[in-house]
Formats: sequence, C-alpha cells, structure tokens
Amino acid sequence: MVGLGLTLLAPEPAQALSFTFTKIVDTVSNNYTSLIGRGLNNAGYVAYRATLEDSTQALFTSNGILTQTIVQTSETYLNLGSFSSPNDSGTVAFQSILPDDRVGIFRSDGTTETAIALIERQAEIFGSSFVSQPSINNQGTVAYVFSNTPFGGEVRTGDGDPVDEDSSGTGQRFTSFDSPIINDAGQVTYLFTSAFTPPILVSEIPNQPGYAIVGSGMPFSNLGPFSLNNQGTLAFTAYNNDLNQEGLFITNDGISFTRRSLDNISLQGGFALNDLDDLAFFGSSATQQGIYINRGDRTSAVVSVGDRIFDSSIVSLNFLSEGFNNLGQVAFFATLEDGTSGIFRADPYRSVPEPTSALGLLAVSVLGASTLLKRKSG
Repeated sequence: MVGLGLTLLAPEPAQALSFTFTKIVDTVSNNYTSLIGRGLNNAGYVAYRATLEDSTQALFTSNGILTQTIVQTSETYLNLGSFSSPNDSGTVAFQSILPDDRVGIFRSDGTTETAIALIERQAEIFGSSFVSQPSINNQGTVAYVFSNTPFGGEVRTGDGDPVDEDSSGTGQRFTSFDSPIINDAGQVTYLFTSAFTPPILVSEIPNQPGYAIVGSGMPFSNLGPFSLNNQGTLAFTAYNNDLNQEGLFITNDGISFTRRSLDNISLQGGFALNDLDDLAFFGSSATQQGIYINRGDRTSAVVSVGDRIFDSSIVSLNFLSEGFNNLGQVAFFATLEDGTSGIFRADPYRSVPEPTSALGLLAVSVLGASTLLKRKSG
C-alpha cells in the first residue's frame, strides 16, 4: 500500500488514480426488499430509504461504518416519500403523511425533527401536493415544490420558522418541475415547463438578480439535467445551436458559458459538480461503461461494469444522484454477479486521511480490506 501511494505522486501526464471501495449498505446482508439511495455529503455519508422485512420503511444515513436512523414509518409517520441528499451535518429532508391527515415536508438528523411545510390531505383531493425531491443546504433551509393542479406549481424554501401551511399557492405557476437544488448561499436552481413556454432553467439568488436559461432558440435547446455547487457554479446538459452539438455546459452567471470537454467519454446518465468544480458522471467510452471524474483537463475512470469489488464482478451500475463530494468520493448503486445489490462508495486512495482515533483506524482498516482499483486517465 505504501509503495502504491508513492507512485501516485509521480508527475506523469497520465497519472493513475486508485480507489478503495466501501460498502454502504446492501439488500442481502440487511434483508431489505427495496433500497433507494441519494447523495453523498462531505463526511462520506449517503442517505437511503429501505423497505424492511416487516414491510415498514426507514430512512437512514451511513458511511459504511456508522448508520443513523433518520426516521421510520410508525404511528407518527405513516409513510416515507421522496427525500433529499444529507447535508454535512447528516440532516435529511423528506416527505411524509401524518396521522392527523396532513402531508408534510420535514427535516431530521435522527434526533431532532422539524416540520417545514404542511397541508391538509383534504387539499390533495383538489390538487394540492408536494412533488419531486426536496433539497437541503448546510444551514438547514429546504427547497421543495408545491403543486396546485390545475394551476401549476412553484418552488418554495423554508426552515420551519414558521411552518409553511399555505395550500393556495402564490407566485410563479408552472406545470412540471425537475427537483430543485439549493446551495449554502441560498441559491435555488430548478428546471420547469409550462403550457406556453419551452423548458427553462432558472437560478434564483437571494438579494441578487437571478437568471434564466431558455431551452428554445439561441443558443440552447433540449435542456436536460443540471447540478449546482456551493460556489454558484451551474452545470447542465443542452444542445447548443451555435455550436451545432450537444454537450455539458458550465456557467456562473447565466451569460457566459463554457462547454466542458469529457475526453470523448459519452455522458449517459446522472452527474454532479463538487465545490472544486470537479465533475463526476455516468458515461461510456469505446471500451467500457461506468463512472468517471472530470477535472477540467482530464477525465479518469472510477469504476466500470465488469470490475471486481468485494470478490464479485459488477453486472450493472448507476451513479447515485448528487453522489460526489469535495473529497473526490463517489457513491453509486451496483448489482454484483453474486446477486448482491447495494450502495457503494469509491474513495480516492490518496485522499484517505491519517487515522486519529479508534474510529479512524477502523475506517482505514475497512478501506484497506476492500478492493483497490488503479485507473489511468482517459
């Protein structure tokens, strides 16, 4: 391991990247009948919702060593709906139904729960509801979509003080949304359509002029998925009519755009931008399909279909939504040849910190025992 670590420092143009792999959770070991994951915070924790053997559901965060129960269906929460990535303190926003016949958006770290927005279930009969995934920043502010059919919907933000109980809806009215993203500056970005407009990507910045990118005409059409980091950098997919090509574009102001080169790797799925403007994404080359990291001038493979981890080959692979952090760790869902399905985390070998406690020693022990892959830049 020491020798391998030293080779990573060699100043070669095609520097190799090495990753250890941590199993966050799998369906076999835990007897879960379903498993959905989301996000990866800067402490290495993933949020996931699982259906247990008794058919109840629970929402957890885990780094593969420690697992925190955020909330479980019970007499208090009758179901668990959509949920956010965990923020850096491990708090998750989620949707649920209460026994008093109200539907709400909540946040919890497993100890303290806060209601963000509530509506009567009776209002759902007339078309009011919360839709799409919520998003939470490190200040605990939650962005979510309130819909009031047939009038459309709007993006709202709140921290639970006071609880939003407005079921009538005000402000902009749209017919469909992608899930919003809120960053630590309170900037909220979302993609919407209405009955009379093409898709529009909106970024609203507190106390500053926001901007909108229209998905029709010049320069862009076919607006697709997007990612927003805490520096205010926005990445999105689109067809650029000026360049006559599809691509992934970067902007900080909605005026100047840069096309991100992915070194001939075809973007085929989700992606996420961290605060260093590094990009993790699911894509394919001429020889492999998998997850890659792009650092502006170089694209490197992280893990691919066919790779062996935990003594079994990967037969299917998906990048976890918002599954990329500032340490360069990547979260993904994989099914292995031995029948195991689960959520895993790829850890750059050179970024593993020195152990400073018994927990740190345990973490390095787990990482050291897992599969180590060495990759060359694309």
